[in-house]
Amino acid sequence: MGDLRRKAALLLLALVFLCTACGNQKTTPTPTEAAGQELDTSSFLVAIEEEPDTVDFQCTSIHYTIATNVFDRLVEMRPDNDGNVTAMPSLAESWKKSEDGRTYTFHLREGVTFSNGAELTSSDVLYSFKRLLTHPDSCNQDIAEIILGASALEAGETDELEGFKVLDDLDFSITLEQPFEAFLACLSMPGASIMDENTTLEAGDLFGTDAAHTIGTGPFVLEQWKPGKGMLLVANDNCWDDAPKSAGLDLRFITDPEEIRMMFENGKLDILDLDDQGSAAEFFIHGDIYQDRIQKVPQIGISYIALNEKVAPLDDVRVRKALQLSLDRSTLLDVVYSGRGLVENGIFSHGLYGFDPDLPAIPYDTKQAQKLLEEAGQDDGFDLTFSVKSSSTQAEMTLAEHAVEMWKAIGVNASIDVVN
Repeated sequence: MGDLRRKAALLLLALVFLCTACGNQKTTPTPTEAAGQELDTSSFLVAIEEEPDTVDFQCTSIHYTIATNVFDRLVEMRPDNDGNVTAMPSLAESWKKSEDGRTYTFHLREGVTFSNGAELTSSDVLYSFKRLLTHPDSCNQDIAEIILGASALEAGETDELEGFKVLDDLDFSITLEQPFEAFLACLSMPGASIMDENTTLEAGDLFGTDAAHTIGTGPFVLEQWKPGKGMLLVANDNCWDDAPKSAGLDLRFITDPEEIRMMFENGKLDILDLDDQGSAAEFFIHGDIYQDRIQKVPQIGISYIALNEKVAPLDDVRVRKALQLSLDRSTLLDVVYSGRGLVENGIFSHGLYGFDPDLPAIPYDTKQAQKLLEEAGQDDGFDLTFSVKSSSTQAEMTLAEHAVEMWKAIGVNASIDVVN
């Protein structure tokens, strides 16, 4: 959460996730893979997935499909009966918070096992947090940095996490450096998923890159991972939260939007994410063929442009504010996402813990933006490099292109640099 606070979020759009699903509702037994036999995937749901370099949820900030389907967290953030997002039990059956707001005492569900049969214990939770803070490739340390002693563990000054106390196999306590109201929300993030200590230690670098060594407690088991082709997830019949209704998931690594669309129209794809289809999504959304199959759900996410505050002239808040004010975000929402979403005024979107409905609206005001640039000594504008990942979706590329054009109105000459 700390990294989010340090980022300058200019473009804030809460999107709506849309997907269409074929109407064939098969009810078949969960397949089993006998020794020497190929896995029967005929009853699996087929979907598209971006190929990850790793599914180690502690070491990625974008590839969370495996984390959310193969693993679980101590708590999950879900809306209550009043529509407010609140922490709900998951692997942790219950918890208590001390009067000073610093210490949380958790009780794990009894009888929870990983898909390899190992029982979940407090030691696994401790290991997960210590690894999160010490793994050389970890990028989600901020989830646990509020825990007492986390900084010393990260710095290599100790091998222990002072604020984490194992009380017994099912009970443990976590003490924070200071009260932090969003701590439970942090524990619900994919990066805070809980792993099997023994299996993960034995796996070493194979965890997150090899299916046989990526073991969780979730509703699915990562059965196969074929680089360049896809992943197969099979239902975990022994999941503590009951087996999923789907026998499995067949995730294909395909990136061409037209090929994906044709697969769906030809009945070779069960689920189509229209957010990744760009303007092609209009055929499904506004046509009369698929209307009864479109499912719309709020997506708790943000599209934003982050600025490097260490680079001049972006180290001047007036310049950053000018870039923000010169973006017509309502137009961007309409052009890039066909109006499917909301324009936000803060880094926490609707439905996310911490959302503030009372934040003042961020206006579109090029005159004020130019005035701020003059105050910052940038009367003649400046050059700016807009870095975009090569793996970005068409919508993200389109967003970048339109932002660059809007900045020209205030004299900022931005160029897009596609990086691997």
